[in-house]
Amino acid sequence: MELKLNIYNKKREIEKTYATNDYEVMYGTVEDLLDCLDLEALTNNGDTDGIIAAASRLLRARADVINPLLFDIFPGLTAEELRRTKTREVLDVIVGLTGFSIDQIKSLTFRKR
Repeated sequence: MELKLNIYNKKREIEKTYATNDYEVMYGTVEDLLDCLDLEALTNNGDTDGIIAAASRLLRARADVINPLLFDIFPGLTAEELRRTKTREVLDVIVGLTGFSIDQIKSLTFRKR
């Protein structure tokens, strides 16, 4: 799973890109993400305004979970750089990570001991 976050300069040009292909998702991270996501609102049958509103509430209300997660995913990312990212790209990282986590949970197989 590739996760990528662009940092923009004042001219809104990409100044720097953080990327990772090997982020190991910890159980607590999945738990935090699922607790703070309003999956129903984010998948509301094409209601773009509803999705944007839900995403906006998520980013404001759960910065305490999302920001440390982003700093963990992208070592070296600073708070100042995070302020110069596009909201859509932050959401892409969160959605990508959440989807990957859910796929991992679905693919679990239990073996007999």
